[in-house]
Amino acid sequence: MKRTVKQPSIKQVQQYVDVRMGMLIDERAKNDNEIAHMVIDKCVGELSYITEYIKRLDEQNNAK
Repeated sequence: MKRTVKQPSIKQVQQYVDVRMGMLIDERAKNDNEIAHMVIDKCVGELSYITEYIKRLDEQNNAK
């Protein structure tokens, strides 16, 4: 029997990325290691790019 997996919506993906960014920001606040701060900052920055991309995709889909 095949199992059908529902694809998440763009809004759900956006919410997930926002939650993960928030978790990283909270983790950075708990940590005082400079290298860890650099890694976390890089991760948050990359997730910010993904957020921008998701927003543009959503706007394009809504414009159609």
